[in-house]
Amino acid sequence: MCIIGTELAAELQEMMIVLQVGALLLLAGVALFKVYDGSAPEGSTKPELDWLSPFAISSTSTLVSALLIGVFIYWGWESAVNLTEETRDSARAPGLAGVLSTVILLVTYVGVSIAVVAYAGLETLAEYDDDDAIFAALGADVLGSPWDKLVILAIVTSAVASTQTTIIPSSRTSFSMGRQSVLPRIFAAVHPRFRTPGSRRR
Repeated sequence: MCIIGTELAAELQEMMIVLQVGALLLLAGVALFKVYDGSAPEGSTKPELDWLSPFAISSTSTLVSALLIGVFIYWGWESAVNLTEETRDSARAPGLAGVLSTVILLVTYVGVSIAVVAYAGLETLAEYDDDDAIFAALGADVLGSPWDKLVILAIVTSAVASTQTTIIPSSRTSFSMGRQSVLPRIFAAVHPRFRTPGSRRR
């Protein structure tokens, strides 16, 4: 898709993002509703503002771990900027996309994290330490079948989306380096049909 053009890759990415964010927000919304409705399982707790306070973190190691996770979860958002030359309204759109994606990620991650902690409780979460199965278990408990499959599908498609955010910028980076003669000039070739970084040969 990097050779055929960014339009196809972007359309696929949009579909995956809608699925991922939609499924996670559905999970978070229903979980929080059940917490406030009183139908959440034992051990659930209503969210508090203290959960968002950095001053409530008990140790430096916990703070460092949280910062590292924060860096990791934003991996890939900058991919839009790598495609500036191929973007309509290139002076405005890539920067706006970067800012909006950051906000969407923040709302999604914080919202889902609060909902999961509130619904499941810390004791239940401790049983799933470093285990992705927590979302499968919570999806089944919160949404029931067949809606819980949306959460699993969102996790699976996130792997594909992450791969795309790695592949697409790398081709554009090598293209730029080829134009500047940092890499051999063959990397600066433009595909004659698709007008994307690629071989000159037909």
